[in-house]
Amino acid sequence: MAPQVSSTFLSKLIKGFISLAILGVLIMFLDLDKILSVLSTFSFVPIFIAFLVLVFEFPILGFRWYLIIKQKNNVRFLAHLKLYFIANFFNTFTPAQIGGDVYRLYGLWKKEIDPRFVVGKLVQERLIGLVGFFIFLVCCMIFTLSSGLLELKSFSDPLYVVFIFSIASIIIFFIAVVFGERITNYLISHKWLPDYKWIINILTVIHESMKYPSFYNLSLIFLLSIFGGGVIWTLAVFIVA
Repeated sequence: MAPQVSSTFLSKLIKGFISLAILGVLIMFLDLDKILSVLSTFSFVPIFIAFLVLVFEFPILGFRWYLIIKQKNNVRFLAHLKLYFIANFFNTFTPAQIGGDVYRLYGLWKKEIDPRFVVGKLVQERLIGLVGFFIFLVCCMIFTLSSGLLELKSFSDPLYVVFIFSIASIIIFFIAVVFGERITNYLISHKWLPDYKWIINILTVIHESMKYPSFYNLSLIFLLSIFGGGVIWTLAVFIVA
């Protein structure tokens, strides 16, 4: 029993040293004097309040991830939340937040969950996050237009293009929600494509990304996405500004 405890302690110690080393490397590339001079122009209280507000983003989006991934696995909510929190640490210093996705893929692969299923759900999470942002943007634009705070002068107005593009993206997404799984099922079952393993794997990933939960759960996922990714950040910026 003692060697196992020692091994666990050593493993945690090594992880701690690696985390400190990564943090040290990041600090080396930062201009701390400039950061401190900029921070000195801000009032501490609004920044602290905004920080507390932003902290709520992580459990909210962590619960969103759990609702997306909970199919086909018996991993408990707290285990998923732990993976999500650690993944967000890796997101802070990797391009396009890819480090967090890789960590979640690796963590769930260790729990013997099909990597194709996990990749499909990671893609689904990205799509939901993007469409949730579009929904939030459209709602904000409608509010500002109706209240007279924003005016679209012509069809060539960039904001008008953004507005139309956002609505079109939302419509395309929900068409994919309705028909995506049926189309990928058809492609897989009829085997029209060459029977190569890499093609099968790609189709499986796409199929998993098209398998959305019930209307109730999907609505809840979007509410969490809009609140965690849009409302909280808007509130934090409003507090600091």
